[in-house]
Amino acid sequence: MSRFSIRNPSFIIVVCLLLAVIGVTSFARMPVDLFPAINPPEVVVATFYSGMPPEDIETDITDPLERFFTLASGIDHMESRSLLGVSIIKVFFQPGTAIDKSVVDAELPPQIRVNLRGMVEGMEQSFKSFGAGLILSFILLYLILIAQFRSFLDPFLIMLAIPMGFIGVLVILPLTHTTLNVMSLMGVLMLVGIADSNSILIVDFAHKLEEQGLSVDDAVINACRVRLRPILMTSLATIIGMIPMAMKLGTGAEQYAPMARAIIGGLTSSVALTVFIVPAAYVLVYRRRRTGLQPAQNPEIA
Repeated sequence: MSRFSIRNPSFIIVVCLLLAVIGVTSFARMPVDLFPAINPPEVVVATFYSGMPPEDIETDITDPLERFFTLASGIDHMESRSLLGVSIIKVFFQPGTAIDKSVVDAELPPQIRVNLRGMVEGMEQSFKSFGAGLILSFILLYLILIAQFRSFLDPFLIMLAIPMGFIGVLVILPLTHTTLNVMSLMGVLMLVGIADSNSILIVDFAHKLEEQGLSVDDAVINACRVRLRPILMTSLATIIGMIPMAMKLGTGAEQYAPMARAIIGGLTSSVALTVFIVPAAYVLVYRRRRTGLQPAQNPEIA
């Protein structure tokens, strides 16, 4: 596999970029949620009108609002109560429904303003915090790798394994009917550190083999062949350990199942694609650098 990627590095790069584009497209269409769908999401609409009898509340407020919400998408069922001076409507949505879009589909009158609070508000804040945390993790990881390898280029090659892991996450979540929620995003954040370990083994060992006199191509091929066993052993150990959690075995496992599925899918695709993308990128970069250094190292004497 590594030999094929070294012989066709441009083809491997294009294929991986195509997979990344497909993953980004799937990400844009993936339903989102705050937590895994244990109970169906609901929205409570409370309307207050002091002193109005329950009968008038029912006819003038509750019934018209219910008719508007029937136009919304993804509604499972509704429950309503009309009391003295207050109308309470509970709208239960199907799991994975985009509540913002459903409220827009309801086409409520312009004088009615809807403020989504509670879990929906917390979900938006959690996603913003996750985005900041993901960017920070990339920066810190890059700085640590720079200090370890004393190179600005090697960390970039190593971190190519991270997008390959994201592809697996974006494939396994729709296949298992799992939404993009806080727990699955936590799995993505953990994947950032786990996926890099495989490419670190390849890049570090390839440099050592080059120091022993091997060419760039031979060094990468031998590094992938020698390091394939420890990569498979560590990755399979993590994947097998996550399977019971992903299958919701045990009390309360439903909440952590998305995290386990994200790690399993991301790590599987990262292992499968790292042995292609990292050697191909390594050869493209260092073959040109070594070729560029050859005239300086062996000047022709006229």
